[in-house]
Amino acid sequence: AVMGECRFDNVAVGFRGRYVYDVIVKGKVAHTKYYPQEGENAILTAGAFAAEIEKLPTAAHPKMNCGTWCVRTIEGGYNNALKVCDECKLGVERYVVPGETTESCREQMIDLAKRMGIEDKVEIQLRPRELPYMEAFDVPEDHELVKSVRKHYQDVVGTELPCAYDMSVCDSCIFCDFHLQYSSCKITIGFFYKYSVGYYTPLKPFNKGLFRLFRRLFFNYLEVPGSLIASKYRFRYILYAMAEAV
Repeated sequence: AVMGECRFDNVAVGFRGRYVYDVIVKGKVAHTKYYPQEGENAILTAGAFAAEIEKLPTAAHPKMNCGTWCVRTIEGGYNNALKVCDECKLGVERYVVPGETTESCREQMIDLAKRMGIEDKVEIQLRPRELPYMEAFDVPEDHELVKSVRKHYQDVVGTELPCAYDMSVCDSCIFCDFHLQYSSCKITIGFFYKYSVGYYTPLKPFNKGLFRLFRRLFFNYLEVPGSLIASKYRFRYILYAMAEAV
């Protein structure tokens, strides 16, 4: 798949992926006047668990460095009641590199809870979302579709288009979940007009160079088995390019 989004000076052939987990940590409620002899503060347990989560190892990648752990949120406690916190929720964000999965990351946290002796107090689940989670991927730089993007770009623009790897995520990561035979690349459209373009920019600012590039890619990819041109909001631009750039 080719995602036609603004990269301006490179073709991205690799992105990290990203997951978010909800971690529920249980304690034991009691009136605060009896604490700490009675009750168990879930905030303290969750805080200790959060600190250790961020120390967990991750896989490495030669171009995208490594994965990361980030405890982004912690919620729990009673503002208007004299009660020891008996439940606390952590929001854990996990950036991953190819080879790491939702289940492998979850297992890391489960194993950590066991080592800390709190496995019976911790529940870990992948946070539900409407779209698939964004998976990490890397496409070989010598892949046929990558070479095609770079060749047609140089033919049209006159300069080389280097390959790049991104530490964040983008829409192309979602295509990894479709289990297609594909190449997922992001090509720049920034060179073809004066100003940066958003999703709702009218067709008028686009010039013939962009149209020629999309037309070449479109017809080239029709000849490659399993290939797909995908542009979330811009497929109509590709069709328009085919008509205008003849």
